[in-house]
Amino acid sequence: IEDDAAALLLKRIGLDFARLDSELAKLAALVGEDGVISRQHVIEMTGISREEQAWAIQDAVLSGNPERAIRTLRELHEVSRQPAELILWSLVDLLRKLHGTSALLRAGHESGDIVRRQRLFGSSRDRVLQLARAGEPARWSSMLRETLRRQHGIRSGYGRNERTLEGITVRIADTLNTLAAG
Repeated sequence: IEDDAAALLLKRIGLDFARLDSELAKLAALVGEDGVISRQHVIEMTGISREEQAWAIQDAVLSGNPERAIRTLRELHEVSRQPAELILWSLVDLLRKLHGTSALLRAGHESGDIVRRQRLFGSSRDRVLQLARAGEPARWSSMLRETLRRQHGIRSGYGRNERTLEGITVRIADTLNTLAAG
């Protein structure tokens, strides 16, 4: 098994030795006796963890398509039973990345430095950089403050979690759509 494949497998499965043994047996059967288990094999053959599922909202929101974002939100909340707090944390994290990236870009930092400092990775990295360039830090800061205010409302028992999450999700996706079009 390749090192990055083993790391991903541990991230997805955790330290449950029975599950690890089962997943390794499945992967070994896939690649055969002389094969090497790659990261791609792990991606294709093991499900994402519950923690990783909540982060799927970031990709949906980054698409700038409010309908896709709401569909993903409902799937996470209703089908996968992800807690509202975890989904909301993912949205807050996205806004934090957009604000920090935008501020660093305006301050003249290089993209490589920003990627490391903001921990941007995967398919969303380039999209976050693009959108952060299009929006001003003050705009991201305002959206972040508003989202944190609404998060406080959820924690305090005001309103309905589902509607508040939908409102936040649509607002962010719509803003990103407008910025990408402009």
